[in-house]
Amino acid sequence: MRGEAPLPAPVPFVCHSFVVDGRIQFLGDCTHELAGQTVDIPDFDTVALEDEA
Repeated sequence: MRGEAPLPAPVPFVCHSFVVDGRIQFLGDCTHELAGQTVDIPDFDTVALEDEA
């Protein structure tokens, strides 16, 4: 609208990762808080049970 500042452009979601030895390696170009980190793959059975509680 006239007189209003334009909205900022959306930041694209980027995530390049590898799975190595049961761990997820997030590369440094990721646009989230796990960028540059290697984390264990979650136990999906446990995660599903926590979500149901």
